[in-house]
Amino acid sequence: MEAYSKVNLAVETGVDEDFYFEYLRDSHSGIQFVLKGSKSLSTLEINFKFVYSYTKTNESYRLSTLNKIPDNRYLMLQVEGSDYLDWFHSESQGIYSNKTVYHFMFVAGDYLLDVLSNSVPEIKFQLGDTQESQFIPVDVKGVELKKKGADLI
Repeated sequence: MEAYSKVNLAVETGVDEDFYFEYLRDSHSGIQFVLKGSKSLSTLEINFKFVYSYTKTNESYRLSTLNKIPDNRYLMLQVEGSDYLDWFHSESQGIYSNKTVYHFMFVAGDYLLDVLSNSVPEIKFQLGDTQESQFIPVDVKGVELKKKGADLI
């Protein structure tokens, strides 16, 4: 059964607003997606240097999943007991089952983005929509990463 560990990025950024997908870029150096704030036009830039797999799905096709998340205002979650990760291991015939693979889910606007990766993403935050603003790294090391129930650093 899937369980969701919430990461409230509003605490780290100081901004209490909903974020929406601006764009997603997939390249040989990983994936990057940018989220825009609904009120302040603040920006979250999320970078994964390596991904095993990802999906981006409109929320109307993930109603069952949304109903399992007690408060789906949380932007970033880690999924334990992941059906997506089970599917990945089945499709790859288990050749990555001895590797550390995390399932992160992002709920933003009308979309859910699921990412299977071997590490925590790098997240940068920009307050407002000004040229002078600098991207500030967001610390996600406080996330208690788990793999198959075992605590990891």
